[in-house]
Amino acid sequence: PKLKAAFPKMHVSWVYRNQADQDSFVALRKSRAMYPRSAHNKQNRQFKPCARAFDLFEIGDDNVPRWNADKFQQVATWLLHQGYPLREPYPIMYIDPDGIKHYDYPHFECRQDIPQP
Repeated sequence: PKLKAAFPKMHVSWVYRNQADQDSFVALRKSRAMYPRSAHNKQNRQFKPCARAFDLFEIGDDNVPRWNADKFQQVATWLLHQGYPLREPYPIMYIDPDGIKHYDYPHFECRQDIPQP
């Protein structure tokens, strides 16, 4: 609720993904992590589904989704100042097989479980 008040045009696109969703994301090359290796598909100590990541997007004034790196950096800074258990450093960076660096700006990882509702 606080995030929505601070960034009213920000929306959550994904938190927990089950195996079918994760397999689909990998097939579509929207994720590189096979189930259950993604931070979006974990289990807590009671073996219940949870996540350690969430993805965001912003809706522009024209109702079109936007993925603006500067805006995501503002959100990350705000979350950290609020004491949210965001994993640092942000953004998550990975190197592809060709050695090119990529930053996953809409992807936020946490140091603790996000329960599956």
